[in-house]
Amino acid sequence: MRFKLLIFIPLFMILWSCSGGDDSSISSKMQRQIENEPHPGEKLIEKHCYLCHNQESQEDGRIGPPMTHVKRHYLDAYPEQAEFTKQLISFVQNPTEDHSIMPGALKKFGLMPKQQFPKEALDQIADYLFIHDLTKKQQSSVGGNSKDYAELGLEFALSAKKVLGQNLMSAMQSEGPIHALEFCNLRAIPLTDSMSQVHNVSIQRVSDRNRNPLNKACEKETEYIRSFQQLITNGKDADPIVIADGNKSIFYYPIITNDMCLKCHGNPEKSLSEKINNLYPDDLATGYSENEVRGIWKIVFNEGN
Repeated sequence: MRFKLLIFIPLFMILWSCSGGDDSSISSKMQRQIENEPHPGEKLIEKHCYLCHNQESQEDGRIGPPMTHVKRHYLDAYPEQAEFTKQLISFVQNPTEDHSIMPGALKKFGLMPKQQFPKEALDQIADYLFIHDLTKKQQSSVGGNSKDYAELGLEFALSAKKVLGQNLMSAMQSEGPIHALEFCNLRAIPLTDSMSQVHNVSIQRVSDRNRNPLNKACEKETEYIRSFQQLITNGKDADPIVIADGNKSIFYYPIITNDMCLKCHGNPEKSLSEKINNLYPDDLATGYSENEVRGIWKIVFNEGN
Protein backbone atom coordinates (compact mmCIF):
# COMPACT_ATOMS: atom_id res chain seq x y z
CA MET A 1 0.00 0.00 0.00
CA ARG A 2 2.80 2.41 0.87
CA PHE A 3 4.54 1.60 -2.43
CA LYS A 4 1.39 2.46 -4.42
CA LEU A 5 0.98 5.69 -2.50
CA LEU A 6 4.56 6.74 -3.19
CA ILE A 7 4.00 6.18 -6.91
CA PHE A 8 0.70 8.07 -6.87
CA ILE A 9 2.04 11.22 -5.17
CA PRO A 10 4.79 12.09 -7.69
CA LEU A 11 2.48 11.19 -10.59
CA PHE A 12 -0.17 13.51 -9.19
CA MET A 13 2.42 16.29 -8.79
CA ILE A 14 3.59 15.88 -12.41
CA LEU A 15 0.02 16.03 -13.74
CA TRP A 16 -0.77 19.04 -11.56
CA SER A 17 2.32 20.96 -12.66
CA CYS A 18 1.72 20.15 -16.34
CA SER A 19 -1.89 21.34 -16.18
CA GLY A 20 -0.96 24.60 -14.48
CA GLY A 21 -2.45 23.97 -11.07
CA ASP A 22 -3.29 27.61 -10.49
CA ASP A 23 -5.38 27.90 -13.68
CA SER A 24 -8.84 28.45 -12.23
CA SER A 25 -10.42 28.51 -15.72
CA ILE A 26 -9.29 24.98 -16.56
CA SER A 27 -10.18 23.83 -13.06
CA SER A 28 -13.72 25.20 -13.32
CA LYS A 29 -14.24 23.56 -16.73
CA MET A 30 -13.09 20.21 -15.37
CA GLN A 31 -15.38 20.63 -12.37
CA ARG A 32 -18.36 21.33 -14.61
CA GLN A 33 -17.65 18.20 -16.63
CA ILE A 34 -17.37 16.10 -13.47
CA GLU A 35 -20.64 17.45 -12.08
CA ASN A 36 -22.36 17.49 -15.50
CA GLU A 37 -23.27 21.12 -14.84
CA PRO A 38 -24.67 23.11 -17.80
CA HIS A 39 -22.29 25.63 -19.29
CA PRO A 40 -23.36 29.19 -18.35
CA GLY A 41 -22.87 30.32 -21.96
CA GLU A 42 -25.55 27.90 -23.19
CA LYS A 43 -28.52 29.82 -21.78
CA LEU A 44 -26.98 33.14 -22.79
CA ILE A 45 -26.75 32.02 -26.43
CA GLU A 46 -30.29 30.65 -26.38
CA LYS A 47 -31.65 33.85 -24.85
CA HIS A 48 -29.64 36.50 -26.71
CA CYS A 49 -28.22 34.99 -29.91
CA TYR A 50 -30.69 32.51 -31.39
CA LEU A 51 -33.32 35.19 -31.93
CA CYS A 52 -31.38 36.36 -35.01
CA HIS A 53 -28.97 33.44 -35.55
CA ASN A 54 -31.13 30.32 -35.15
CA GLN A 55 -30.12 27.33 -37.26
CA GLU A 56 -33.73 26.15 -37.52
CA SER A 57 -35.16 29.33 -39.08
CA GLN A 58 -36.02 29.10 -42.76
CA GLU A 59 -33.66 30.86 -45.15
CA ASP A 60 -36.10 33.68 -45.94
CA GLY A 61 -36.99 34.16 -42.28
CA ARG A 62 -33.52 34.79 -40.88
CA ILE A 63 -32.31 38.09 -39.52
CA GLY A 64 -28.65 37.01 -39.43
CA PRO A 65 -26.45 34.04 -40.35
CA PRO A 66 -26.96 30.82 -38.31
CA MET A 67 -24.76 30.60 -35.22
CA THR A 68 -23.15 27.45 -36.62
CA HIS A 69 -21.91 29.52 -39.61
CA VAL A 70 -20.61 32.24 -37.30
CA LYS A 71 -18.71 29.62 -35.32
CA ARG A 72 -17.23 28.01 -38.44
CA HIS A 73 -15.97 31.31 -39.87
CA TYR A 74 -14.35 32.35 -36.61
CA LEU A 75 -12.81 28.91 -36.09
CA ASP A 76 -11.37 28.98 -39.61
CA ALA A 77 -9.91 32.44 -39.07
CA TYR A 78 -8.88 32.03 -35.42
CA PRO A 79 -8.29 28.35 -34.49
CA GLU A 80 -6.71 29.25 -31.13
CA GLN A 81 -9.31 29.83 -28.42
CA ALA A 82 -7.77 33.00 -27.00
CA GLU A 83 -7.76 34.76 -30.38
CA PHE A 84 -11.18 33.32 -31.28
CA THR A 85 -12.62 34.82 -28.08
CA LYS A 86 -10.85 38.15 -28.51
CA GLN A 87 -11.98 38.68 -32.12
CA LEU A 88 -15.56 37.53 -31.58
CA ILE A 89 -16.06 39.78 -28.56
CA SER A 90 -14.37 42.68 -30.31
CA PHE A 91 -16.83 42.49 -33.22
CA VAL A 92 -19.92 42.17 -30.99
CA GLN A 93 -18.82 45.20 -28.98
CA ASN A 94 -18.05 47.26 -32.09
CA PRO A 95 -19.53 45.82 -35.30
CA THR A 96 -18.14 47.54 -38.39
CA GLU A 97 -17.87 46.51 -42.04
CA ASP A 98 -14.06 46.57 -41.87
CA HIS A 99 -14.17 44.36 -38.79
CA SER A 100 -16.46 41.73 -40.32
CA ILE A 101 -15.03 38.37 -41.45
CA MET A 102 -18.30 37.24 -43.10
CA PRO A 103 -18.71 39.33 -46.29
CA GLY A 104 -21.52 37.14 -47.62
CA ALA A 105 -23.57 37.56 -44.46
CA LEU A 106 -22.81 41.29 -44.41
CA LYS A 107 -24.13 41.67 -47.96
CA LYS A 108 -27.23 39.56 -47.29
CA PHE A 109 -28.26 40.69 -43.80
CA GLY A 110 -26.50 44.02 -43.35
CA LEU A 111 -24.39 45.01 -40.36
CA MET A 112 -25.67 43.73 -37.02
CA PRO A 113 -26.75 46.39 -34.49
CA LYS A 114 -24.27 47.14 -31.77
CA GLN A 115 -24.96 45.02 -28.68
CA GLN A 116 -24.04 45.67 -25.06
CA PHE A 117 -23.39 42.72 -22.81
CA PRO A 118 -21.35 42.43 -19.61
CA LYS A 119 -17.81 41.26 -20.39
CA GLU A 120 -18.34 38.13 -18.30
CA ALA A 121 -21.39 37.17 -20.39
CA LEU A 122 -19.45 37.62 -23.65
CA ASP A 123 -16.61 35.47 -22.30
CA GLN A 124 -19.09 32.72 -21.44
CA ILE A 125 -20.78 32.90 -24.86
CA ALA A 126 -17.44 32.73 -26.67
CA ASP A 127 -16.24 29.87 -24.47
CA TYR A 128 -19.39 27.83 -25.10
CA LEU A 129 -19.31 28.61 -28.82
CA PHE A 130 -15.69 27.49 -29.17
CA ILE A 131 -16.09 24.24 -27.21
CA HIS A 132 -19.57 22.89 -27.94
CA ASP A 133 -21.42 21.45 -30.92
CA LEU A 134 -24.38 23.75 -31.61
CA THR A 135 -26.27 21.63 -34.12
CA LYS A 136 -27.82 19.34 -31.51
CA LYS A 137 -28.82 22.15 -29.17
CA GLN A 138 -30.63 24.11 -31.86
CA GLN A 139 -32.83 21.13 -32.68
CA SER A 140 -34.34 21.19 -29.19
CA SER A 141 -37.04 23.65 -28.22
CA VAL A 142 -38.91 24.93 -25.24
CA GLY A 143 -42.66 24.58 -25.25
CA GLY A 144 -44.94 21.61 -25.59
CA ASN A 145 -47.41 21.49 -22.71
CA SER A 146 -44.96 22.71 -20.08
CA LYS A 147 -46.34 24.97 -17.36
CA ASP A 148 -43.00 26.72 -16.87
CA TYR A 149 -44.32 30.14 -17.79
CA ALA A 150 -40.87 31.76 -17.56
CA GLU A 151 -39.53 29.55 -20.36
CA LEU A 152 -42.73 29.66 -22.42
CA GLY A 153 -43.00 33.42 -22.01
CA LEU A 154 -39.42 33.93 -23.11
CA GLU A 155 -39.97 31.73 -26.16
CA PHE A 156 -43.14 33.62 -27.13
CA ALA A 157 -41.60 37.05 -26.48
CA LEU A 158 -38.56 36.25 -28.59
CA SER A 159 -40.68 34.86 -31.42
CA ALA A 160 -42.81 38.04 -31.43
CA LYS A 161 -39.66 40.15 -31.28
CA LYS A 162 -38.28 38.21 -34.23
CA VAL A 163 -41.38 38.84 -36.37
CA LEU A 164 -41.38 42.54 -35.53
CA GLY A 165 -37.62 42.78 -36.01
CA GLN A 166 -37.64 41.13 -39.42
CA ASN A 167 -40.36 43.43 -40.72
CA LEU A 168 -38.84 46.53 -39.16
CA MET A 169 -35.37 45.79 -40.51
CA SER A 170 -36.82 45.14 -43.97
CA ALA A 171 -38.65 48.48 -43.87
CA MET A 172 -35.54 50.25 -42.58
CA GLN A 173 -33.25 48.79 -45.24
CA SER A 174 -35.67 49.32 -48.13
CA GLU A 175 -36.76 52.92 -47.56
CA GLY A 176 -35.11 54.23 -44.40
CA PRO A 177 -36.16 55.21 -40.87
CA ILE A 178 -39.25 57.23 -41.83
CA HIS A 179 -40.73 54.26 -43.69
CA ALA A 180 -39.86 52.04 -40.69
CA LEU A 181 -41.68 54.49 -38.39
CA GLU A 182 -44.75 54.39 -40.63
CA PHE A 183 -44.60 50.60 -40.56
CA CYS A 184 -44.55 50.61 -36.74
CA ASN A 185 -47.48 53.02 -36.63
CA LEU A 186 -49.66 50.80 -38.84
CA ARG A 187 -48.41 47.28 -38.28
CA ALA A 188 -46.65 46.80 -34.92
CA ILE A 189 -49.76 46.20 -32.78
CA PRO A 190 -51.56 44.04 -35.43
CA LEU A 191 -48.43 41.90 -35.79
CA THR A 192 -48.18 41.50 -32.02
CA ASP A 193 -51.86 40.57 -31.90
CA SER A 194 -51.31 37.96 -34.61
CA MET A 195 -48.54 36.39 -32.52
CA SER A 196 -50.96 36.32 -29.57
CA GLN A 197 -53.30 34.22 -31.70
CA VAL A 198 -50.48 31.92 -32.81
CA HIS A 199 -49.48 31.16 -29.20
CA ASN A 200 -52.99 31.41 -27.68
CA VAL A 201 -51.90 34.02 -25.13
CA SER A 202 -52.09 37.81 -24.79
CA ILE A 203 -48.85 39.51 -25.92
CA GLN A 204 -48.22 43.23 -25.41
CA ARG A 205 -45.34 45.66 -25.21
CA VAL A 206 -45.81 48.29 -22.49
CA SER A 207 -43.66 51.22 -21.40
CA ASP A 208 -43.50 53.97 -18.82
CA ARG A 209 -42.37 56.21 -21.71
CA ASN A 210 -44.80 55.01 -24.33
CA ARG A 211 -45.04 56.11 -27.92
CA ASN A 212 -48.49 54.70 -28.58
CA PRO A 213 -51.02 55.41 -25.77
CA LEU A 214 -52.20 51.79 -26.11
CA ASN A 215 -48.78 50.68 -24.80
CA LYS A 216 -48.82 52.68 -21.56
CA ALA A 217 -47.55 50.75 -18.52
CA CYS A 218 -49.52 50.73 -15.27
CA GLU A 219 -47.92 51.66 -11.96
CA LYS A 220 -46.90 48.10 -11.11
CA GLU A 221 -45.43 47.55 -14.60
CA THR A 222 -43.46 50.78 -14.24
CA GLU A 223 -41.92 49.31 -11.08
CA TYR A 224 -40.88 46.21 -13.04
CA ILE A 225 -39.31 48.40 -15.73
CA ARG A 226 -37.26 50.23 -13.12
CA SER A 227 -36.27 46.95 -11.48
CA PHE A 228 -35.05 45.56 -14.80
CA GLN A 229 -33.14 48.78 -15.49
CA GLN A 230 -31.38 48.55 -12.14
CA LEU A 231 -30.21 45.02 -12.97
CA ILE A 232 -28.96 46.11 -16.41
CA THR A 233 -27.19 49.14 -14.94
CA ASN A 234 -25.44 46.87 -12.42
CA GLY A 235 -24.24 44.58 -15.24
CA LYS A 236 -26.51 41.71 -14.22
CA ASP A 237 -28.63 39.43 -16.38
CA ALA A 238 -32.33 40.37 -16.26
CA ASP A 239 -34.32 37.16 -15.90
CA PRO A 240 -38.07 37.08 -16.61
CA ILE A 241 -40.59 37.91 -13.89
CA VAL A 242 -43.73 35.75 -13.61
CA ILE A 243 -46.60 36.93 -11.42
CA ALA A 244 -49.62 34.81 -10.40
CA ASP A 245 -52.87 36.75 -10.71
CA GLY A 246 -55.95 34.64 -9.93
CA ASN A 247 -56.38 32.14 -12.73
CA LYS A 248 -53.72 33.91 -14.80
CA SER A 249 -49.94 34.01 -14.86
CA ILE A 250 -48.33 37.19 -16.20
CA PHE A 251 -44.82 37.18 -17.69
CA TYR A 252 -42.60 40.27 -17.96
CA TYR A 253 -39.28 40.63 -19.78
CA PRO A 254 -37.28 43.78 -20.66
CA ILE A 255 -37.00 45.40 -24.09
CA ILE A 256 -33.45 46.75 -24.21
CA THR A 257 -32.28 49.41 -26.64
CA ASN A 258 -29.60 48.75 -29.23
CA ASP A 259 -28.23 50.73 -32.14
CA MET A 260 -31.20 50.07 -34.42
CA CYS A 261 -33.72 51.12 -31.72
CA LEU A 262 -31.98 54.45 -31.31
CA LYS A 263 -32.73 55.52 -34.89
CA CYS A 264 -36.25 56.34 -33.66
CA HIS A 265 -35.93 56.14 -29.87
CA GLY A 266 -32.65 57.99 -29.31
CA ASN A 267 -32.20 61.51 -30.62
CA PRO A 268 -33.71 61.27 -34.12
CA GLU A 269 -32.76 63.69 -36.87
CA LYS A 270 -35.09 66.61 -37.60
CA SER A 271 -37.17 65.09 -40.42
CA LEU A 272 -37.72 61.89 -38.44
CA SER A 273 -38.53 63.82 -35.27
CA GLU A 274 -41.17 65.81 -37.14
CA LYS A 275 -42.68 62.58 -38.47
CA ILE A 276 -42.79 61.10 -34.94
CA ASN A 277 -44.60 64.21 -33.66
CA ASN A 278 -47.03 63.98 -36.55
CA LEU A 279 -47.88 60.30 -35.97
CA TYR A 280 -47.61 60.37 -32.17
CA PRO A 281 -48.42 63.84 -30.79
CA ASP A 282 -48.00 62.63 -27.19
CA ASP A 283 -44.81 60.63 -27.77
CA LEU A 284 -42.58 60.02 -24.75
CA ALA A 285 -40.25 57.41 -26.29
CA THR A 286 -37.18 59.38 -27.36
CA GLY A 287 -34.00 60.33 -25.54
CA TYR A 288 -32.86 56.77 -24.86
CA SER A 289 -29.23 55.63 -24.92
CA GLU A 290 -27.88 52.15 -25.62
CA ASN A 291 -28.59 49.39 -23.11
CA GLU A 292 -31.60 51.06 -21.52
CA VAL A 293 -34.94 49.40 -20.78
CA ARG A 294 -37.47 51.20 -22.98
CA GLY A 295 -40.32 48.89 -22.06
CA ILE A 296 -41.25 45.30 -21.27
CA TRP A 297 -42.92 42.35 -22.90
CA LYS A 298 -46.14 41.44 -21.11
CA ILE A 299 -47.59 37.99 -21.79
CA VAL A 300 -50.73 36.80 -20.03
CA PHE A 301 -51.31 33.04 -19.68
CA ASN A 302 -54.76 31.78 -18.73
CA GLU A 303 -54.49 28.61 -16.63
CA GLY A 304 -56.74 26.85 -19.12
CA ASN A 305 -54.12 27.26 -21.91
